[in-house]
Amino acid sequence: MSVEIVDNIFRKIDKPELVNVEYQKTIRAREIALKSGLFYVPEVLHFEASKGVLDFELISDLETLNDLVETGDSVVSTCIGQVGKAMQLVHSTLKLPETIEIDLNKRWKISQGSVVNFHGDLTLNNICYSKSKASMVLIDWSAAPLIGSRATRGSYHFDLLWLIAYFFYAIPIRCKKEVNPQKLANLLLEGYFDNKEFDPYLKKIYSELLPKYYWANVWAGAKVRSFIKCPLYLLLK
Repeated sequence: MSVEIVDNIFRKIDKPELVNVEYQKTIRAREIALKSGLFYVPEVLHFEASKGVLDFELISDLETLNDLVETGDSVVSTCIGQVGKAMQLVHSTLKLPETIEIDLNKRWKISQGSVVNFHGDLTLNNICYSKSKASMVLIDWSAAPLIGSRATRGSYHFDLLWLIAYFFYAIPIRCKKEVNPQKLANLLLEGYFDNKEFDPYLKKIYSELLPKYYWANVWAGAKVRSFIKCPLYLLLK
């Protein structure tokens, strides 16, 4: 995949079949966003299926929550609560063409929870904030390459677990005094479950699955590093 900025357009180029999935998910997620007012999804300006080209509006002041975590900005906590509500709405209303409904592979499958169409790569890099839009912004509606970029559905717990794992394992240690991973996880779940008490059984399931998600990510990161850098990477993890 390649990305570039051309004449105030954010352009992604990838395999046509992958770009088609992202296009189909994005335009439908945008409809949900506009109707609800809970979040914002960048507008698709152009889609060229045969060449795998997808053009989005360029939001000049877009900042990822990953960047805002570094500064300890309070907007991070506010956005995470909104993400919980937004994902509950997405999971309950996002409908996709049957031709692109592809289940998670067995490695990532979660037996608990109803099957939904999901975001697929919910991290602080894909959750953003824009002052000009005065809104939390969700981008990159293609599943993470690690889980198979064409996957579009699985247990609703997947998106939640993927993001919570990021809170605990990917936020830099130096930032955790300002941004508490447990607090962020609570805000996410409170938003998703509408402040209802989180089922103790699910807490057990989450605590068992989080390390699995973490180490899967670590090993994936190790594979793309050089023979020299890989040992140091694993040692730091």
